[in-house]
Amino acid sequence: MTTLDADAPETPFVPALFRHRKRKDWGRAILAWDRNVKRAYQFEDGELRIVAEGFFGLMEEIDVPADDARSVVRTLVGHLDASEARRIMRQQSGRATMSLDDQMGLFNAMYPGGFQDPQWLAKTRGEGAKRHLKRHRNRVIAEAKESLAKENMDRLLVEHKASEIIAAAESVMARTDLVSAAQLKPFSSIDPKHHTDLASGLRDLLYGSHGDAERVTAWVQLLTKTMGVAPAWQLATVLLGLVRSDEHLPIRPTSFRDQARYMAPRVTCSNSPDGATYARLLSMSHAVRDRLLEAGLKPADFVDVHDFIRVTLGSAAKAKWEEAKKSVESDDVAAA
Repeated sequence: MTTLDADAPETPFVPALFRHRKRKDWGRAILAWDRNVKRAYQFEDGELRIVAEGFFGLMEEIDVPADDARSVVRTLVGHLDASEARRIMRQQSGRATMSLDDQMGLFNAMYPGGFQDPQWLAKTRGEGAKRHLKRHRNRVIAEAKESLAKENMDRLLVEHKASEIIAAAESVMARTDLVSAAQLKPFSSIDPKHHTDLASGLRDLLYGSHGDAERVTAWVQLLTKTMGVAPAWQLATVLLGLVRSDEHLPIRPTSFRDQARYMAPRVTCSNSPDGATYARLLSMSHAVRDRLLEAGLKPADFVDVHDFIRVTLGSAAKAKWEEAKKSVESDDVAAA
């Protein structure tokens, strides 16, 4: 598991929840004890099951919002003996964090019409704008989908025009604030002798048959090799997020770390991108999108989900949340 950075790792504040890859009917589980060659898991169906060392891989860690995770853990530890229960419950102590309901409340206060609010559509999506700004999403998404369409990339690769693909990718990235000029600079400086490999790698990232984690891992490795430095999260994910915006999204690490503290508290995100973490952040973002839809909010795509996370967990929104929290606490004291 990755950490925030080498100097200040962040420890998740809820115990891990697991699920058996082949027996989903057993429900979720917590690790009751670990004795090196054997581990015991307490499942939601009430059974404590022993897993031998050769089968540890059948237990996968899953991401659950913090409040739900604590509720599940409290239920599961009720099946354990007192000493094991105390050990697990001690892991739950941690700071309060903004919930997704808090975020949606803030978003509705800022944009009463949700993702269809005229101000959101004008400011963030760029609807009706006479001049394209880097914060506007619609035009750059359309450009990315057109210039980096699968058929277009395949044709240019067959015609040995890989540099045209790289130029199109650079143009897209230069037209959005989803990646900064400093983050883009190493990409712009890649030696043209690498363009064929780079264009093929980008095609695989966008349209390859491997899983999300494998494709992102391969792309990060290729960028690192050709640029001479590891890419920022924004550079590594922006093209995938724009071209495949109905399924994927760009990652802004500071905002996504904050989102994970509630929606997936066992996920940590280092400054260097990796495919496994991307896959978990993507799964978390799908869960955020599902909750937004349940609440009657209708993001146009996952770039809207990205911007919802960015806006509601930004410094201004956090200040409003802290102010509202203090107001409620003051009211409670006065009522007492």
